[in-house]
Amino acid sequence: MSFWSKIFKRSAELVPVIQMQPDADQTSLADCCLRDTRRSANYFRNLLCIVRYNIVTTLKERDKNMRRKNLEELNAANFALSQALFTMSDVWYSMGRSTDKGWQDFFRDYFTYFTETIPHTFMYRDALAILSLAVLLDIEPHYFKQTSEKIRSAGKSDKLLDFLIYSKYPEHPVSEELMISVSDRQVIDDIIDSQDENAVDSLKCYLENHYYTPENLGDAYDAHLRDDNAYQGYWAWEIAAVVKIKQLNDKELRDNPYYPAAMMPNTDGYIPTELNSC
Repeated sequence: MSFWSKIFKRSAELVPVIQMQPDADQTSLADCCLRDTRRSANYFRNLLCIVRYNIVTTLKERDKNMRRKNLEELNAANFALSQALFTMSDVWYSMGRSTDKGWQDFFRDYFTYFTETIPHTFMYRDALAILSLAVLLDIEPHYFKQTSEKIRSAGKSDKLLDFLIYSKYPEHPVSEELMISVSDRQVIDDIIDSQDENAVDSLKCYLENHYYTPENLGDAYDAHLRDDNAYQGYWAWEIAAVVKIKQLNDKELRDNPYYPAAMMPNTDGYIPTELNSC
């Protein structure tokens, strides 16, 4: 998330066709499709264009560094492109997009950048979002096998990450270690180890008391209050992934503003065609 935060301002200057308008003037039919009303449809449309521009620019730089065999810069490009997995997903979901083949194909195409990044630059929150989204988007097990091999080789272990990988690739071991703060230890244990109503209670506790905090979200905390283009949504992908894996009744979670309810079975989302292009 930090990579995109640093370049959003510069990118906006380099894309003159994207003009941000005052919130009061942002009225369009697309507003009815928004899942995140902290910002307007116009804001998310502009943000989507900026992110796409950054991706194209980074891909070009990556190709140059591959030819030059500049491994340090190549790793940096892989890291940036891996972040596009959850950045694009955050923006698409905030805008109201349904999970469709295009979204899944994008995830498959860019997933390798994530696995290649693991030995060099491993960010826990990034990995948690990416693996959770992979579960929600029904990405095939061999992608989780690749992740398992890279994470184990790098000596990384975390109970929640391991649980996500294990759900699609059962040969992956589930550790008792946690990479997050000790204060969240019991609630994470309860989320993974409990069943049915107890698990839902733990998930609800996590959403209400542990998710939207500076300790958990880092630089993204209160991003919607800033005047840059760094805000993309506060979606708790990991909670929805656990619900899906455990096949829980999420009725008690659906009113929480951070829970991506439309990603779950038997719900629907919609995005107008014009929001799929810049």
